[in-house]
Amino acid sequence: MKTKINLLKTFLNLKVGLENFGVFDGKKVFCWCDGFYISVPLESGLDKTFATNLKEFVRVADGKDNLDFELHEESESIKIKFKRTRFKIPSISLENTQEELDLSDAKSIDFGNSNIFLDNLKKAEKFMAIKDIRNYLEGVSIKGSEMGASNGCIAILIKDCGLDIGQNIIIPRVAVEFLIKTKLTLKTIFVSEVNGKANRISFQFENGEIFSSPLIEQTFPDLSSVVFINEKLPVNELPTEFFDALRELKAQDKGVGVRLSPTQIEIQENVVNGTVEATVEIDLPGMIEDVGFRLEYLLTLENLSPKLFYTQEEVDSVLTAFSEDKNLLVALMPVRL
Repeated sequence: MKTKINLLKTFLNLKVGLENFGVFDGKKVFCWCDGFYISVPLESGLDKTFATNLKEFVRVADGKDNLDFELHEESESIKIKFKRTRFKIPSISLENTQEELDLSDAKSIDFGNSNIFLDNLKKAEKFMAIKDIRNYLEGVSIKGSEMGASNGCIAILIKDCGLDIGQNIIIPRVAVEFLIKTKLTLKTIFVSEVNGKANRISFQFENGEIFSSPLIEQTFPDLSSVVFINEKLPVNELPTEFFDALRELKAQDKGVGVRLSPTQIEIQENVVNGTVEATVEIDLPGMIEDVGFRLEYLLTLENLSPKLFYTQEEVDSVLTAFSEDKNLLVALMPVRL
């Protein structure tokens, strides 16, 4: 029960401050919140369907195993029994709730290895926009088997993300963060369509739980025109000392702007017209002299791949980093320092 309660807690945290009502139907509970949906099987259930405040249920049931339920219709409440302790939670009318999600007409795709997909999703999450008027940037794009994300200044393109949906979709930030936090094994994806266009994606886990999210109904930019390897440019490996130096500079809180050159890293107190606060000597062959980047964006490259290689465009100074197998590519836009 504890793992399932944790999943309910994660779901409730998607939209803080909203009242969510869970419908207990047989041996499962399901809930809607701003278009998002979750269904969780319960080890103990009731013969009758009822609804109650899900936040209150999670508060009472959190961390407890072997819960028993009793529905007291005459008092419009649910009684939860745990060992010798009894809890009562008010129930609500089913007329005030939504129906269970219907996936009977959705296209289903089984996972071969969901860990590959989730690992790539975790990498792409770093590149999403946190808040942008172009709301399509606040999500992860999947086009066939390609996965991509960008906040307008940095972009990632993963050519084979471990899943081929067969359509072009954008999964919103809320769903991406939820899937990363659950740390559960995915079993099946369901893609629902309206008039031939995908409008919802649902994820079923190995333990029977289901999470469903609406999709962002816009067109994501073609990242392949921005994130690519120029085969005419020299390729160099990004040394591990590069990230050691960046993390050390960040820990010293010296600034946010980083100036790169073939022989050193300089950090400035701000991005525009800042004074140099610290310098680290390092060998970065092929790096264009005195090109600036935001420190936080450079750090997004860390742990993306065991080895990273890079090229840099001579005209616009865009820095392209990529994995050894060239399945993962990242582009960083320079800033003026």
